[in-house]
Amino acid sequence: MQNGTDQRWDIFCRIVDNFGDIGVCWRLSQQLANTHQLPIRLFIDDLETAKKIIPGYQPELGTQIINHVEIWAWPNDDDAIQPAEVVFETFSCGIPQRYLSAMQPHTKWVNLEYLSAEKWIDEFHALPSPQASGLSRHFFFPGFTEATGGLIREPNIVAHDDAYKTNLAEQTLKISLFAYPNAPIEDLLKILQTSQQNTVVYVPSSSILPQVESFLGITQSNPNETYLRDKLHIKMLPFLSQDDYDT
Repeated sequence: MQNGTDQRWDIFCRIVDNFGDIGVCWRLSQQLANTHQLPIRLFIDDLETAKKIIPGYQPELGTQIINHVEIWAWPNDDDAIQPAEVVFETFSCGIPQRYLSAMQPHTKWVNLEYLSAEKWIDEFHALPSPQASGLSRHFFFPGFTEATGGLIREPNIVAHDDAYKTNLAEQTLKISLFAYPNAPIEDLLKILQTSQQNTVVYVPSSSILPQVESFLGITQSNPNETYLRDKLHIKMLPFLSQDDYDT
């Protein structure tokens, strides 16, 4: 697949849970638009959830361009939208039928799969899946080997990571805690509490708050407040946009 500003790219995103879908799609869209100068349209089905992670996004204004990405609402069946030359279906979210019917034989249709370190994805990355319509959908597997699609990385991420690792042994261990509600959060916090190393756990506003509050022995935590248990510092965070969270 060749890059080129003469090719338009469409990315379809359905938000299921925990902001992972929109987080990946928004990061991918920005990377393609800003690092590779590609014209990107991002179609999202849950605009109210999306605005929590995209700074400045206001769904009531309709289609918007933010950080060089054109953000659209998920198409209805009666929306006549000209398909792009490259179409990304993320995490097998499906493509609206009318849009799919309008796709041409030369359209590059890619299904972005979940990141995995399993060995089998080396063999399945980039394989085609012929469709009854005559189109082929290719599977894109992000991963950690040269046989996979690699990772989405900002240009300065390696230098930033190297700087962070300098004298790492002398630094406080910092953990960003994000999980599903059924994860053993309290067990993890108990282990960190008894560790010999100072640890700071950052807890964004999410569905795991009840478990963290139970560990702390409180009924309601306050955003931006830090709770100390031995060498464990638990820092509560308000809900942040992706840019603010990265910072």
